[in-house]
Amino acid sequence: MEQTVQIKEPNGDWVMFQWVSEARYENGRDSKEQMACIELKVHEKLKPYLLQLRRDFSIIPTEQLLSFESFNSMRLFEVLYTASYAGQRSELVFDIEDLKLRLGLDGKYDRFKDFRYVLDKAQAEFKQYTCLLFSYRPEKVGRKYRRVHFAIMKNEVFKPRVQLPASLAKRVKRESDTEQLMRELQARDALREIGWAQDAERTIQRYGAQRVVDIVAYARKLAGKAEAAGRPIFNLAGFVHNLLQQGVEPPKAPSQDDSQRLSREEARSIATSIADSFHQQRRQRAETAWEGLSEEQRELIHTLMQATLHRFTLERIEADAWRGGLYESSRMEVMTNHNFVTFPTHLQDVSVFVRTLDLLGEYADDDRKAILGELREAA
Repeated sequence: MEQTVQIKEPNGDWVMFQWVSEARYENGRDSKEQMACIELKVHEKLKPYLLQLRRDFSIIPTEQLLSFESFNSMRLFEVLYTASYAGQRSELVFDIEDLKLRLGLDGKYDRFKDFRYVLDKAQAEFKQYTCLLFSYRPEKVGRKYRRVHFAIMKNEVFKPRVQLPASLAKRVKRESDTEQLMRELQARDALREIGWAQDAERTIQRYGAQRVVDIVAYARKLAGKAEAAGRPIFNLAGFVHNLLQQGVEPPKAPSQDDSQRLSREEARSIATSIADSFHQQRRQRAETAWEGLSEEQRELIHTLMQATLHRFTLERIEADAWRGGLYESSRMEVMTNHNFVTFPTHLQDVSVFVRTLDLLGEYADDDRKAILGELREAA
């Protein structure tokens, strides 16, 4: 209800309205069969834009976005890549104020010579990290620069790559493709989460990234069953080490006929449990990061919250004396956006969380698809 969308109309006018025009919470108390739910009504003015999604969208190459060092350069790449149809259009013209608005720089860089620094830095990063190159030429109207012309070209010497943090770049082979790289990162995260004391790199090279992920997930399931039976496994890392050495293979999911398939309510319940576990682990990691900060850093985060959060949200947080669920979730969002907390790969996206821990391995394909569908809706 708090978020708005701004749209420039063909005649040059601007219109702004909320994404959601109505939000309703149904508590489900009137009927035992009815579940509690939240109903959202998308603003009616969004209808023509939603209907044009199939025609009016571009797929941005994420691996190129990840390589940028400057957020402004990243945003400019999104704008130019989309407007040029991935480099098919060779010339683009933007009003400077409109371009700054698209880049999130509205009200900044009043002098063009200051804004030129943003364009020059992006130009250098495009050449190094992306499939596009550009040159630009500012145009004056009267005594002030009003428009900027872009010439878009293909970067013939570009080779796709993902820029990794320095700590990982030293350990990951450059020739690894993106999919293999993701599996290796997931395996490292899985080992780190169970307190693996040995060389994770050597373990992954010896047994394979996918096998490490599968065995850790299987060990977690067995540990859960053991704990429920009153015989907890205290050294999970040692247990995983034994399973890897002994060549144990996790059991495959049994086949199911149509009569055994999950109902929609069951699939929704499983998806809700997975989403709750995902968000709980994120909150725990954010809380641990918060406890490790100095008082000066905590004050800085509170200052950032006051500067970036919506007024209505701040009023509710202040009314709760800067405590409670809304405060903690808002604080985590600000900490994440400003690099005060980092999440391992499997906690950055719920779908990766499911794959890393193999949470749906015991379900048949149809049930797995149903749960993932409910999970996407829950997310």
